[in-house]
Order: sequence, then C-alpha cells, then structure tokens
Amino acid sequence: APADVTAAEAVLVTGGFSQRLWIMAETPGAMLRMDAIAAASPRIAAIVMGTADLAAALRIPGGANSPALAPASALA
Repeated sequence: APADVTAAEAVLVTGGFSQRLWIMAETPGAMLRMDAIAAASPRIAAIVMGTADLAAALRIPGGANSPALAPASALA
C-alpha cells in the first residue's frame, strides 16, 4: 500500500539513510494499486512482482510459472 511505502521512507529519513526502496508486489490489491504505490516515494528504485504469492492469492493452477499470470505481468 502507498502508506507502507511512506512509512518505510520515513524510517530511512529519520535514520539519515539514503538507500532506495525496492517494492515487492505480491497481492491482487497491490497490482491494482500499482500506480499509487509507485508514486508514493521518489526513493523507489524497483518494483518486483512476487509471482508465487500472487499466483497463490489468485488460486492459479501451476503457480508462479503459469501463463495465466501474463495479464498481471503486463500491469507491472
């Protein structure tokens, strides 16, 4: 969620760290909110799709290697 990104960024700022953030998107809700999540912080360096968890959440047979994940991959 965008609030999670903002909270992680606040921890970095408070600690005086300059690290960038990598986001792991692994739920259907995260995929649907990807635009808002990506816009939540200029520190985001990458967004990685957690295909195994996403496939499990969507109950896709074949798991992370299923071609049924192709539409979700297009969103990322």
